[in-house]
Amino acid sequence: MKISMESASLSYPLAKASVELVKRHRAMVSWYHQGELLWQTGNVDAFKKLHSSVKRTTILSSKTTSIASPEHLAPVFALWNQYSFDIHLEQDEVPMLDGSALAWFHAIRSMAKTPQALGFYDVPLHEEWEIPGGFVKIRENDTFEVEYSLDNYYFKDSSLVSIYGPEDLYPILQARSFIFLEDYQKAKKAGLLKGSTHQNGLLLESSLLEPINLLHGAPLRHPQEILYHKILDLIGDICLHTTFLPKLKIQIHNGGHTSHHQILQRLLCLY
Repeated sequence: MKISMESASLSYPLAKASVELVKRHRAMVSWYHQGELLWQTGNVDAFKKLHSSVKRTTILSSKTTSIASPEHLAPVFALWNQYSFDIHLEQDEVPMLDGSALAWFHAIRSMAKTPQALGFYDVPLHEEWEIPGGFVKIRENDTFEVEYSLDNYYFKDSSLVSIYGPEDLYPILQARSFIFLEDYQKAKKAGLLKGSTHQNGLLLESSLLEPINLLHGAPLRHPQEILYHKILDLIGDICLHTTFLPKLKIQIHNGGHTSHHQILQRLLCLY
């Protein structure tokens, strides 16, 4: 079975992707760009050989090709971790859709049906480090738990989520991408976000009088949709190499894809 999705991406007015449910001797997610395989979940050695970078999104590259913005699609496969899927991209970016993982979830559920129990793995990590304007702290836990906080312009908020099953992950999948007006204008001036439109997420404005004003995308799907999307990005980044979640308590203040990949590298070092 196969589904196809298309929308603008960060760089293209129209990006297309298909996800196919396939039969294999073991569960895995395979990522292809124009027929070339970049990586498969579970193949950690091959994944480590990819070059990772950040440009307002996650970018994974081989010597010949790359895939950008996989972080909104990757978390969905945690809900069907006993199945195998092939992802085929026509462009080198995943379609943004509405900026969340919700449309991907519904499309894949139409093929794979009822979500499965989440899978977890033990992680012997206890570390903390500073990042520009913030910090990251990780330690062992009984499940996957995230405390994410932001202090951006005049916007300040924090959120704590504990994920044990699909019902805990589902609200996170609904959270849309966001950008503050100041950052949006800077990105456009720098030649970025050429494909994205207001349909691909939330456009926010923040001031001393109004900590948050939704210029596009109102109403919020959840009172903490902004923080939930940061958590979605985190889950997406650390699930790129596996469909299972680490048993960790992660605290991040003013983080982003760069700090997420710092966590991912520490996880990969355990293999």
